[in-house]
Amino acid sequence: MTNANGFFRQTTYYPYVWALQCTRGEILDLAVESPTYEVKGKEPVPYLDVAATMDGKNLFVVYF
Repeated sequence: MTNANGFFRQTTYYPYVWALQCTRGEILDLAVESPTYEVKGKEPVPYLDVAATMDGKNLFVVYF
């Protein structure tokens, strides 16, 4: 994000940077069920957002 004083990173920046440095291998197609919350004018939004990769011996999972 930017403002009149320059550029700054949101707190969500750091988990994504860490995840990008650690992920290797094949992207997994996950089927995750989660409770949802309502957003006016939109479909229900799940509380969990999950991604995973596997490189043959290591499983890496990130959830927000």
